[in-house]
Amino acid sequence: MATFAKIKFCLCLCLFMTHGLLHGAATRDIQVVVVAGNFFPKFSAAPILSNNNELFLYSYDDGAGVWRQIPFQFDERRANNKYVYSNVYGKSSTPADLVADETPGLDDNDELVFLHADAGDKNFVSWISDAGSVKYPRYEVCVIDPLTKAARYVYLYRSATIKLDPGLSGYVKYIAATSSKPTEDGIESQFYTIRHRQSGLPESLSIPVSAGGNGNNLIDRMKVRAKIPLGFSSVDVDEDDILFKDSEDDKLFVKPGTVRVIRKAEVSLQVDLGFFSTIIELTYPPFFYNPYNTVLAVTVPDAGIIVKSGRFSMDLDPLVSGMNFVSGNNPEPGFVVDGKPDANFNRKLDTLLPDNNWIFINGIAQGSLVFLFPLSPNTGGSRELYYLDNGSSNSKDTGDRRSFADVGVKLEDGVNTPFTLSYNGYYLDGKQTSDVGAAIAEFERTPLNQVIEEQKLGAVPVELIAFFGYSDKRNVTLEWETALENNNFGFAVQRADANDDSWEEVGFVEGHGTVAEPQKYQFHDIELKSGDYLYRLKQIDLDGAFEYSPEFAVNVGTPQTFVLHQNYPNPFNAGTKIDFELPGRNSNGSTPFELRIYNIRGELIRTFSESREAGYYSIEWDARNDWGIAAPSGVYIYRVRYGAAMEIRKMLLLR
Repeated sequence: MATFAKIKFCLCLCLFMTHGLLHGAATRDIQVVVVAGNFFPKFSAAPILSNNNELFLYSYDDGAGVWRQIPFQFDERRANNKYVYSNVYGKSSTPADLVADETPGLDDNDELVFLHADAGDKNFVSWISDAGSVKYPRYEVCVIDPLTKAARYVYLYRSATIKLDPGLSGYVKYIAATSSKPTEDGIESQFYTIRHRQSGLPESLSIPVSAGGNGNNLIDRMKVRAKIPLGFSSVDVDEDDILFKDSEDDKLFVKPGTVRVIRKAEVSLQVDLGFFSTIIELTYPPFFYNPYNTVLAVTVPDAGIIVKSGRFSMDLDPLVSGMNFVSGNNPEPGFVVDGKPDANFNRKLDTLLPDNNWIFINGIAQGSLVFLFPLSPNTGGSRELYYLDNGSSNSKDTGDRRSFADVGVKLEDGVNTPFTLSYNGYYLDGKQTSDVGAAIAEFERTPLNQVIEEQKLGAVPVELIAFFGYSDKRNVTLEWETALENNNFGFAVQRADANDDSWEEVGFVEGHGTVAEPQKYQFHDIELKSGDYLYRLKQIDLDGAFEYSPEFAVNVGTPQTFVLHQNYPNPFNAGTKIDFELPGRNSNGSTPFELRIYNIRGELIRTFSESREAGYYSIEWDARNDWGIAAPSGVYIYRVRYGAAMEIRKMLLLR
């Protein structure tokens, strides 16, 4: 039987390139790929500890015809999805702080991590040269970018006889603190070096010469500001009030790795309320240190208070003077970072999300920084982009008490606890353009499809290697590709409303029988109403046997403006179709709608009247009046009213 390979979908980020960033444009290869352990059921309980590991990740180079081991790591998570850390720091720490995973070996919620720059080409025929690996299946991990439809592959093998390639080097390395404060530690990546203050937040960052920078420090520190109401006054809190205090049982947990380092700190926030002080225990969410970027956040717990205003920003070092600042709402030419206040700076952001608050700071010598400050639109009464470029000394500030492109987000009008302030920073070479900011923001906004397939040595399946769908107004286009086909009669295209999961066949596409080359297919599902739809393929063999593909959702959105189209056909005889697009809706969910048809003398011939929700519609007129009598040849006028909007067009009836 010709069957689809067993396929599962999840989300990740990736795209292929050689190591290093392509100058002037971002690719997804600067991001890591994370795959949950539940996608590898045949490897359940396989040893994954560094000193007892039986799982290894490979990529295939089709041009050279060779398999290569690539850097990877497994991060264990417990049943509550909390990470299992291998190091704990703090005077009060004990071995009991390092809680082991409940399930030895790989389990469903553990994570496989690799850099997608290491992914390679598809290989559905050959196997690695290791006798131990043929005892098990392998897993192909294919990541597909819906923006470019590009796909890259890695292969996970199991064997007790494979040895880790000694020539592999890790991308990141954890550097423990040399002081008595464990949070004053650092991370060394091939592409940046970062150090932290006692607060556990960054205080220095550099991009080495080998990665396209000059090795100079680029930041003064990460800053946190909060104003807490106190009677008729308020109390100011900043990052200097966040301390690692052994007396408060503070701890630092670390999971070193070759592709990413995970770090979680338990620290103390000391708030001076004038007549007494109180300590709020802060447990940062896990910080992730990837090869090209860091992801961190500060969560203020539920302390029964309302923060009047707050700020989360990255203040740069005076050594960045001469670099250029550009953001999503401050486009080229942007502003030169020079320690002098800038006029006409646009702080307005409608909604602070990664796709519209990117920040790009660039210097040919120093390197390039892309900052994202994701923030829930429900956090704070108002939100804006914060930016201060002022090299004058300010005694009320922290750090070097000066601001060089101090940039981040600012909240006003009250913020209820708990709330989280997040940061995602990318550190790239100095040859980038500001397009990289918008590109990275789009990468963060747009998740990618990831397909995992179990494969066995010698199996040559009829294999679906890509299946996409996208909408254009009221039409949906489906595209798919097979690697091989064996006795493939064709594909029945099935659609279901996402709300009721009732499948119907909407078309059929003939297959290619038995072929050894990749085949591409396309199907158009047209004139749909607005809504969410599910699609799947029913692959049918020549003998009638069939297999279903994975399903995915496509959204047919609602129009943004009211549009009345010209009828077609025009001129017409027995009947014609009138298409129109209705935007928005009133508080009742629908808006009054009326289509009237008049003859050339202005006499009303036909009326269609009802309330309609927003969407794309068609009405067919059978060239008869409201009494069912055929209308004579001539010019007719049709008018559509939708709420307060109105459009008029002419059409010609020829008997």
